[in-house]
Amino acid sequence: MKFLDKRVLRLVLICSLLMTSQNIYSQWYGKEFEDVYKVESEKQLNGLVLEGEVEIDFNSDGDLYVLDAKQGLITVYDQDMQLKFTFGGKGNEPGKFEKASDIHIDDNDQVYISDPYLERVSIFSKNGVFKRSVAILNQAVDLIIVNEMLCTHTGGAIAKDGNSVQCYDVNTGKPAHTLFKKSKVIENVPFGFSNISFAVIQKSENKIIILKHPFDPAIQVFNDEGVLVNEFRINNEIYSVPKFPEKFDVFRHLPTMYAKYLAHGFYVFQDRIVIIFVDTKTGKKYMDVYNLGGERQIEKVIHIQNRFPIYGDKNGSLYAIQYASKDKKKVNLKKYSLHKMP
Repeated sequence: MKFLDKRVLRLVLICSLLMTSQNIYSQWYGKEFEDVYKVESEKQLNGLVLEGEVEIDFNSDGDLYVLDAKQGLITVYDQDMQLKFTFGGKGNEPGKFEKASDIHIDDNDQVYISDPYLERVSIFSKNGVFKRSVAILNQAVDLIIVNEMLCTHTGGAIAKDGNSVQCYDVNTGKPAHTLFKKSKVIENVPFGFSNISFAVIQKSENKIIILKHPFDPAIQVFNDEGVLVNEFRINNEIYSVPKFPEKFDVFRHLPTMYAKYLAHGFYVFQDRIVIIFVDTKTGKKYMDVYNLGGERQIEKVIHIQNRFPIYGDKNGSLYAIQYASKDKKKVNLKKYSLHKMP
């Protein structure tokens, strides 16, 4: 699997959180980031030195779990940002990771960590005690839990058997559903792509929502039994499906030579889907918004400034991590909340 440069991954990641009334989206048109968000809090993550991409999630007590993907280390803080404990680490033995890629905490506070290199998802208690692992069929980098099902997505990488999304019974580990095969847009393109730090599979209540591929931004919505209930393709003024050569030479061709934009993840809040596009030449990011029925909610894509958000909560708050010192020994977590709309 070919991984993009860490800096590029962060630059193209944005998490835009729109959790207010349905007509808020028209009010975003022409807005700057500062017109919509304000800094609610900024706290230092004591004892943490980041070495790689970062993912976070919260348990029901409000404790913050920070996954340092490179170290494979999970650091836990209480609501006052005081260090509680760490777990995980590098290795291939149970409870360790060769390449941790995503963290998800379910309604029972069980912690799930995906590892595409070891092809497994490790499950821990809220206290970081390793419980068991689920073997996955492909190199999944993103995951969700929906009604006792563990669903994984290979992101931009082409799965070995062509199946990008696979769901498993979380209790037995047995495969339950294969939701779709790889896109025809990229079926002849041997392209590996890391999606660490952005989402390609999300949930809304009991629905499973999937982005097909960064170069094929189609959205599919499934129920929790794996039945497709809706599918639509993103259609806006900046994106067009790239035309790759019939004989794609991985040593001479790059997908970005033929694709001006790619869909770099999406986020679901209430009944809205926020999709982020990135210009493959300049790194500029743009946001588009649709409802679950596929209806566009804004007039034109919105340009987003270069911030590094990594998480959004159900209240519409945005979390972003940044270094507070040049030696990268101090890391701050900023929480942005939405302004009240007029």
